[in-house]
Amino acid sequence: MDPISVRREKLIVVPVDVLWQIVEGASTLPSWLPLCERCEVVTGEGFGRRQRMYARWGRKSVEIDQEIVEYIPNSRLSWTHTDERIDGRPAPKISTAVRLTIELHAAGAGTRVVLSSRNVPAGLVGALVLRFVAVPRIQRAFDRALENLSGCGT
Repeated sequence: MDPISVRREKLIVVPVDVLWQIVEGASTLPSWLPLCERCEVVTGEGFGRRQRMYARWGRKSVEIDQEIVEYIPNSRLSWTHTDERIDGRPAPKISTAVRLTIELHAAGAGTRVVLSSRNVPAGLVGALVLRFVAVPRIQRAFDRALENLSGCGT
């Protein structure tokens, strides 16, 4: 199936190196990404780091194991989902692959921040859930994330 992507970007009047300090670390993820309640490093650092993000989906607790698959300091950070659990059990497979990317592009005294998510649906039901449930939620979260990052320089 064709991937389903979400992309949001915003010019933020905060230098790249300052934003990198915020978006790079697992422990700082909840401070700017609304989908995340808590995030911890499981092992490693930089490229190949494994981290676990904790979130809520309605009343359910969600754990998402992630691996950093692209790491270019002050420029680009990407992770993929390696495992997903809901209330401690394996989550239904909505996507066969999930990748989230954060890009930072210097723009004068500020930074153009690009957030993107790419999901490969696991069949027709997965595509419908992604299109009508997950995509709007990700769009709202990315919009709020960019607003949160905008406030970092004040």
